[in-house]
Amino acid sequence: EKAKAIPYLEEATKSITLTYLEGSYKETQSPVEAYFYLGVAYLVTENFEKSIDNLRKYLALLNKEEISEMLYVQKQMQACSNAKKNIANPVNIELINLGDAINNNNPNIKAVVSADGNTMIFNTKLKFYDAIFVSQRFNGQWTDPKNINTELVSDGKLYVSSISADGKTLIMNMNDNFNSDLYITTFSDTTKKWNQFTRLEAPINTKFWESNACISKDGKTMFIASNRKGSIGGMDIFMCQLKENGKWGPDVLLGENLNTIFNEDTPFLNQDETRLYFSSQGHESMGGYDIFYVEKTGNGWSKPINVGYPINTTDDDLFYFPIGIGDSGYMARIAATGKGKEDIYLIQSK
Repeated sequence: EKAKAIPYLEEATKSITLTYLEGSYKETQSPVEAYFYLGVAYLVTENFEKSIDNLRKYLALLNKEEISEMLYVQKQMQACSNAKKNIANPVNIELINLGDAINNNNPNIKAVVSADGNTMIFNTKLKFYDAIFVSQRFNGQWTDPKNINTELVSDGKLYVSSISADGKTLIMNMNDNFNSDLYITTFSDTTKKWNQFTRLEAPINTKFWESNACISKDGKTMFIASNRKGSIGGMDIFMCQLKENGKWGPDVLLGENLNTIFNEDTPFLNQDETRLYFSSQGHESMGGYDIFYVEKTGNGWSKPINVGYPINTTDDDLFYFPIGIGDSGYMARIAATGKGKEDIYLIQSK
């Protein structure tokens, strides 16, 4: 319901001041950032001319030393043009709501699925905590999801990041607002339960922010989203490889062909590991984060390809879990066919 912000932001932009006193109850005018938020609100609602107009006003009032902020605003202005082009040329997909077996009236997010398509793990935001659920598929039907927080010994602050191909290793992240690290758990064939989660060692985790990671089929390569030392700007995607002694080798930045001066996040390999899917605020985004993929080219990666509209929208689009070659996948979103909050959808290529 982000469109509901627009009349309030429009009112705020009528009284902009360059000397805004944040936190002062005597302040009756608005900060220059109101232009930015209104511009983004118009972008999200696909009113591109008004979006550009307000973003341009904000840009004119920015301190010229705020280079990164200026570049991001310019990127959002360019996103308006990208959005027009993508919306005019949509990809042929179908959004299939997974229904009552998976979705309920709570936000259901961050779905990952084993390579055989029969184990799904996802988060559901409950009243007092955020839970991790597991569902199995038999004869094409998903079972009632099982809450595994007790098995993990989690207090509800763990979030799904990725799953191994065999569905028996789960990578998660925990964000305490000051730091985000990656954790791991495995499924025990003996007890038929998930083991208590443990923190991954360096260099997978650092003193910086690690938000998401995925692992190759053979368990020897991990792709990590982090703002650690060596990043081009903000969050970038790094790669670590497992050494013969069982320890992870040094992290390697995947390079400027994939990473940008803006944020990259939520990396996922497709099933045959020829593509790496990820979210980015850079490249040819049509607003906020978009889903892109790169293809393996020898020892490097191709130019990123935007997966297109309506998989991508003018709002933030993150956490696309590819299946098969990647032209289909699972993703959480709010849609008219949903229950009012995030539902998990199968995005099926036609």
